[in-house]
Amino acid sequence: SLLSKALHFFVAIRTTMQAPTRIAIVGAGCSGSSCAWQLAQCTEMPLTVTVFDMARGVGGRAATRKSRDSRDLSVTHGAYALYVQEHSPLVSALRDRKDIVRWSSTMGKLNADGRPEQIENYFGTDLVYASAGGMSSVVQAIFDMANVEVRCDTRISAFKPLTGPRGGWELFDSKGASVGEFDWLVVTSTNLASPRWTSLFGDEPPLQVAAELSGSPQLAAAVASLKGVEYDSMHVVMLTWALPEAEDGEVLENLKKLPFDVVEPVGDEVLARVIRQSVEPPFAVVVLHSTDAFSQLHKHVFGSGGNMARMVASGYEGEADAGWAMQCAFSRLMARLGGVSPPLTMKPLLHRWGSCCPVKGRILDVPAMVLPEVQVAFAGDHFGASTASMEMALNSGLFAAKRIVESI
Repeated sequence: SLLSKALHFFVAIRTTMQAPTRIAIVGAGCSGSSCAWQLAQCTEMPLTVTVFDMARGVGGRAATRKSRDSRDLSVTHGAYALYVQEHSPLVSALRDRKDIVRWSSTMGKLNADGRPEQIENYFGTDLVYASAGGMSSVVQAIFDMANVEVRCDTRISAFKPLTGPRGGWELFDSKGASVGEFDWLVVTSTNLASPRWTSLFGDEPPLQVAAELSGSPQLAAAVASLKGVEYDSMHVVMLTWALPEAEDGEVLENLKKLPFDVVEPVGDEVLARVIRQSVEPPFAVVVLHSTDAFSQLHKHVFGSGGNMARMVASGYEGEADAGWAMQCAFSRLMARLGGVSPPLTMKPLLHRWGSCCPVKGRILDVPAMVLPEVQVAFAGDHFGASTASMEMALNSGLFAAKRIVESI
């Protein structure tokens, strides 16, 4: 009708003239990317989204690293599979674009007596996906679809509440320089509220300071709950071998003795998981995940393969010892299988995830936290009622974005 057309025209004009709502997302991992994607679906009002991350690239714990020996080699050393209970519109979009493919790897335990035991339906669903470009490429694909600005290599270290009629927050980097003023703030990491921040950087946790400056009891309560989230830690060693074309020698002969692509050695004090990522030329790749107990023993070793080592001067100390201990554990495992750990042809990389995975039972049992009164939202895999996963992180970001739009 003429009336409905006029109303539609009025809404379009108002949207065009309305100042955009500026939203800052701190964290370029799964929840940060899904939040940005969901915000990009909003057509009712103009929004601008800027994403910040202290790492050199996107992905968070769905991380992929380039080898220093060959830029043609990428190694996934964080989350190695995306498993979902159902196809959300976001996951469906990734699948339709072929950013993700069905995960076809095998998984099982190696019992203490050396007996392999395959694990069927380990993830509790048959909707399991991987990416040929590494898992961080999945997160990059989400940001590409969202078409938002992402500023990596930027450590946000302070939040200042704005006092104008629009409210909001001014963000500052590690050098104290302002990176912009925003109407809404989305935080996807607990580190900004955790005492771990102080142990790493020496400053008071930025979110704790922000809560004090704002005088908001709601924000103070949210920050306190984030401080209560506990994490397991994990060291990762990336082992790589350059393979000639049609290589069928010692490297492949031994790596093929692993009974599964993902092996969990039962009772091993050092290794929690051995992941055979590739045995196809031009590279063979095996990734070692440590136990939490081993990682706690070496908690001051970040490894040159991680971002934290660039920021903390002592991060390289002890790297050789921790890495060698994990390689020796891998050699012992291979010996139990009647093989050996082949001599490396490329330098191994060590990385430490200080906040690897929220401990089950200490995860916040809500999808996300959105505080309209202070224009702050929190998302991440530390929200939800089950074990942390990429799906939980993605869903948390989606939920937070929807609630933000409803609150504007």
